[in-house]
Amino acid sequence: MKKTSKQRQNFSAWKTALPLAWALIALLASPAQAEPSAGQITEEARALAASEEYESAAALLRQGIAQYPERARLQLELARIYGWQGKYAEAENIIGKLERQTPGNPDVSLVAGYLAYYQGDYAQAQRRFASILETYPGYEDAEKGLANARRALAAQDKSEWRSGTGFEWSHFERQDRANWFNSFTQLSYQMPSGETVLHGRVERFDQFETIDTYYQAGIDHRFTERLYGYVHAGFTAGADFRPQRRLLLGGGYRLTPVTPHALPVWLTLDLQHDKYKDTEVSNFNPGLRINTAPGWALAAKLVTVKEAGLDPLYGWSGRLDGKITDSLAFYGGYANAPEAVAARVVDTATLFGGIRLDLSTRHTLRFGYARDDRENSYIRHALSASFSIAF
Repeated sequence: MKKTSKQRQNFSAWKTALPLAWALIALLASPAQAEPSAGQITEEARALAASEEYESAAALLRQGIAQYPERARLQLELARIYGWQGKYAEAENIIGKLERQTPGNPDVSLVAGYLAYYQGDYAQAQRRFASILETYPGYEDAEKGLANARRALAAQDKSEWRSGTGFEWSHFERQDRANWFNSFTQLSYQMPSGETVLHGRVERFDQFETIDTYYQAGIDHRFTERLYGYVHAGFTAGADFRPQRRLLLGGGYRLTPVTPHALPVWLTLDLQHDKYKDTEVSNFNPGLRINTAPGWALAAKLVTVKEAGLDPLYGWSGRLDGKITDSLAFYGGYANAPEAVAARVVDTATLFGGIRLDLSTRHTLRFGYARDDRENSYIRHALSASFSIAF
């Protein structure tokens, strides 16, 4: 059958319209382009940061946070980028917010540790990384951070000279005695590692209407963050009332781990042996110290004093140290313990206190007062002052 002219026109129209219809159907059926996920934004930002395009990475992350405000990962990544840019205040604001939202999160603590490291606070960085590894041992990034912080601390030049001088003036009650006037001069050197301090000291004692001069040298060393010790030794040339020779040694061990949330609790031990003309006196003083807050500490000691040929005498002491401002600190305490003066050991009740004023980072003033009440003997009031300078 032959097609009519009208049929040929209709077929031609359908032939032209059909491809257009299929194209329209395909267009309508295809999904709209999907928005990038938070994970994709993070990966793209990391790629930009790897190419040192930090501003582009930060801009992308800020857009992502606006789109996914609940995704902490985007905020953490932005804090990391800010740290690389040196925008530490912005980074720390984000970290502070995340620490409140997700306390104990190791990834947040990791970035906080690196922020401290970038700013040169290697001790804080070390504490951060060590804290992570206590809870998440084997966390590779924290292990690397801890190793870097320890190397940086070891490489720091912390050498410092410090010179100090001071005096103590005493007057007496209950017995008629001449006033005492004692003075000292000391020079110390902190070695570049910051772990070891060497010192030399000269003390002049004007007591009992005669004068003795005592010379001492010593070393203080921190073996680890949890262990320190010291050894001091001295002598008095031509001693009248002071020890001819003196040896002091001791130290402390931290019982609690070195983490931001652990209260520092220390066991301490102080030993002293004095050789006089006619006798010897030894001290054995174990103690406990608790650093309750930065700049604050409570300490207590048991005191044992043994004079050669005699039974030991026992006592105790307690002390509080506090920080009022960044430049002003105080101490105060009480002791009810045996004390050797001029080779004579007598039970003594002592009330003491004082302040330390940092005039600058290099200049320090100290003032003190002590009241000694020696059993069946005198009451002594002692005022002291000293000044030291670092250079």
